[in-house]
Amino acid sequence: MPRKFQRLNNSINSNRRSSRNKNTDQPNKGSVTLPYAKGVTETIQRLFKSHHITTHIKPQNSHKLDKSGAVYGLQCADCDSTYVGESARPLRNRLKEHERPSSPVGEHAMRAKHRIDWDNIRVLDRESDWYRMGVREAIHIKRRDCNLNRDQGRHILPLSYDNIISSCDPRNTSGHVTTTE
Repeated sequence: MPRKFQRLNNSINSNRRSSRNKNTDQPNKGSVTLPYAKGVTETIQRLFKSHHITTHIKPQNSHKLDKSGAVYGLQCADCDSTYVGESARPLRNRLKEHERPSSPVGEHAMRAKHRIDWDNIRVLDRESDWYRMGVREAIHIKRRDCNLNRDQGRHILPLSYDNIISSCDPRNTSGHVTTTE
């Protein structure tokens, strides 16, 4: 057994001895939840199993591009052009579509011979509700004055939103407005 797991094994053994049921001399079964780390989790899981401890594996957070329900921003690497979009699908799938020459982002890259900064995609907001995601996209488009967007997004915001959006703190990228009454 590797040295780094020996201490864990000793600790389990000492706890096991102190927590035995006096009537049956059997160890009490417990459970533990472990984050998944390839190669490490499996070893620890076997160790716990040998001591009759049930393990539950919690997957690590997936990459931001694998998540769905996002309002995101793209930036041209060679100029100040920006694009804001939304997708209920995994972001990785939606971004592949922007590489097509028919998309406003792909068209800009091809026409201007510019590069899109694919390494610095920003998730501006998260929203699982389709309607709210569209509203958030429209707010971010209006706040950033995105010159690569062909329209204002799925939702056209009433003019009364203009003052509220322009008064938002520019550091607040969530689009949430806090009011005091």
